[in-house]
Amino acid sequence: MPAVAGAGLWAIAVGAAVALLLPLWDVECHTDAAGSTICPRGQDRNPVLTGLFDSSWPAIDSPWVLALVLGPLVLGIGLGKLTLVREPWRDSGGASGLVGTLSGMAGIGVGLMVAAVGFTRWWIALSLGGLGVVACLAAGLGIGYFRWDLRHSHAAHLRRVELRERGIRTRAPVTEIEWLNTYTGEELHFNVTARLDVPPRAGRLVTEEIRVAKRDAPVVGGTVIVHSDDEESHPTGITVVMEPDPDSIRDPDAEERYPDFPIG
Repeated sequence: MPAVAGAGLWAIAVGAAVALLLPLWDVECHTDAAGSTICPRGQDRNPVLTGLFDSSWPAIDSPWVLALVLGPLVLGIGLGKLTLVREPWRDSGGASGLVGTLSGMAGIGVGLMVAAVGFTRWWIALSLGGLGVVACLAAGLGIGYFRWDLRHSHAAHLRRVELRERGIRTRAPVTEIEWLNTYTGEELHFNVTARLDVPPRAGRLVTEEIRVAKRDAPVVGGTVIVHSDDEESHPTGITVVMEPDPDSIRDPDAEERYPDFPIG
């Protein structure tokens, strides 16, 4: 429901912007060096461009138009963000970032098609309506990909749950570290390679991404917790689950080695 409501808010914002603001734009006018608006008069006007964006939509004072555009737009963006942190995503492996994007794209398409109806020049109305149709079709195609991505994320989530609950829990020595120069909040992303010294494949090297605060940055010679089984090729691509080892040594040079999360 938040995604549907978000699409509706995007439709209101874009529809209002196109229907109420676009007709105010006179393409024959320009601004001079002093900041004054200069418009041609009489015979100097191009009949093809004069009234290019005339429409039957009612004229509304600019402050009300801005409120009608910015209010729903801000709320629509907020609802798009909300869909990433609410159920059912928590139990299915996380939400795809496409949730908010598809919601906004569908709303933009609907807003353009509705706004296009009021324009008096048929080719302007057709162009705006066509853009709206393209946006809606793109959103429809994106929904198909989203459903596939959600199924894949859910399968990977179940695989991780299975490994944590039924896999062999091992404290594995770290043999290699790669910082990905990526942050989530204040957490740093690392690709960590560790050696599993458990049967049936003792000496097996596994590499997984972990996210930790700078103070918990891993170091070669330290250890991580690995949950594994004897399956090295799983359809989800998840063969192990790796977590920081609370009892491992940390990188003593982490403060100097890794910069703080960039602000701005």
